Amino acid sequence: MIRFAQQADANALHHLLQLAFSKYDTELTDTPALAETPTSLKEKIASSHKALLVLKNGQISAMCLFQFANRRCHFIRLCVHPAYQGQGLGTLLLKEMEQHANAQGCSSMCCQARKANCAYYEKLGYSIFGYNAQSDLYLLKKMLKERQTRQCA
Repeated sequence: MIRFAQQADANALHHLLQLAFSKYDTELTDTPALAETPTSLKEKIASSHKALLVLKNGQISAMCLFQFANRRCHFIRLCVHPAYQGQGLGTLLLKEMEQHANAQGCSSMCCQARKANCAYYEKLGYSIFGYNAQSDLYLLKKMLKERQTRQCA
């Protein structure tokens, strides 16, 4: 089941972020996802961000934060619980986000990713369009299909 997150989900989301991103904690660059707190997540959900969740067996097993701006859907914090990785939950979330982005009139999806994760996004139609040396993250974009409009004759 996929649903939008609520502020009451903040503690569970924080726990999931810690589990999913802890493998990056030994890298030389910062991992902003690990700096999130339940309070920061509540604030994001209450203001400009939305979050989609995947529930399996009643537990939040995957999540992604995103926001719409300038006809783009920019997403951050895409993560899957380690026990559920490789089962297509991240792809399921991305497809659901694309539907919401299309409904909001967005023309593209954008994210930042580590080099090791770029192949995953490229497989899903994303292209690398930049690199942020300060954060050691690649900038990726996927163009969405233009919504068809019908005209009366």
